[in-house]
Amino acid sequence: MAHLTSFKANGAVGVLRHDERTENDEVHSRKNECIDITRTSLNYNLAPKRTGKLMEHIRQVCDDNNVRLNNRKDLNVMSSWVVTVPKTVPSQQYQLFFQRCYDFLKKRY
Repeated sequence: MAHLTSFKANGAVGVLRHDERTENDEVHSRKNECIDITRTSLNYNLAPKRTGKLMEHIRQVCDDNNVRLNNRKDLNVMSSWVVTVPKTVPSQQYQLFFQRCYDFLKKRY
């Protein structure tokens, strides 16, 4: 139902770019046969909108949480969760399910 992956700085930027892709950006225009563009309008993001460059955002979040970014190549700076809605949840409750998962993960992590 939930999967966690951690990323180093370079990988984190790539994940953030992927998560924030839009119809007009360079990431979306890449050929990816797994993306069904007819369903793009169904995407939504519960996280606050990021501003500025992605690596600056990562540094700012780390600063805000008293996390020191050392110049180590093996340092994880971000984790990403993939949460899958159980089949028992009716489709009209999907957004509520994901909002509660987001709230829980935000509070805990």
